[in-house]
Amino acid sequence: MATSSTLLLADQDGPFQRYLATARSDINDHLRHVLQDRDLPLKIDAHIMGGKRLRGGLTLLLHDALDGNDRPAALDLAAAVEIAHSICLIIDDMLDGDMERRGEASVHVDLGVGQALLEAFDLLSVPYALASGHGRDAVGAFASVHHMIVNGAKIELSAPDTSWERYHAIISRKTGELFALSAAYGAMAAGAGPTAVEGAREYGMRCGIAYQVIDDILDMDHTGESRGCSGPMLSRLLRAGTERGTDVSIDYLCRQPIDEARKAAEAIIDIVPRTVPRLRSCLAGAPAEMARMMLR
Repeated sequence: MATSSTLLLADQDGPFQRYLATARSDINDHLRHVLQDRDLPLKIDAHIMGGKRLRGGLTLLLHDALDGNDRPAALDLAAAVEIAHSICLIIDDMLDGDMERRGEASVHVDLGVGQALLEAFDLLSVPYALASGHGRDAVGAFASVHHMIVNGAKIELSAPDTSWERYHAIISRKTGELFALSAAYGAMAAGAGPTAVEGAREYGMRCGIAYQVIDDILDMDHTGESRGCSGPMLSRLLRAGTERGTDVSIDYLCRQPIDEARKAAEAIIDIVPRTVPRLRSCLAGAPAEMARMMLR
């Protein structure tokens, strides 16, 4: 499949990826601290510690970009979204029947479905506990996103109609909502006002949608078929559009959500114009750089 020029033009080692390299180390250290007293199976520990930290990285980035001075709170909330993401992957692999994750056997394959479910339910207590240390709004936001992610999975398992509206509903709930929470948490940890928190949430949502669309596209093989959760639906939509003569180009599908995320980044910068140039570049470049990271 041809790769979009949008991805090829993204910096291979741009400001967001350089920021994320440090953020990833900080988040991993904090995850180990948070989980040190839990008797996790080695498989679960390896699963949690294997992520890119895109969501937690957004939490720290928004905290820093909005001139926050409560890094411990930001790290707690970054750890919360990363653990939540790890739980989602365990459940997704079971629902999709995926036998591998990151080149290794999926958690449910290694541990069995029963233990994998119990470990996932057990882990879910951690994000709620972390959020509870930072106020009712943090817990409420997590509970709302928890509901939306499950709702997205239910939509995916429901009537198999194929439409752009259903595809968007699934990816915005299953992927976009956790990215949105990640960015909003950064703004909340920074003590930002409602306008900035909502702007951060919109930015995170746009980043998440862009990430999922491009992930689905990159998953396509030479026949145009895709794996994963929402990927097969996108393949069918593209094929149906081609048959009707109303096909949407791959380049447009890559470019449009990234452009929307950049616009959302500009809205945040307008709210806090004193943001240092390095962090402004991180916000603007993050959506395309996330896409570029998936090519590696």
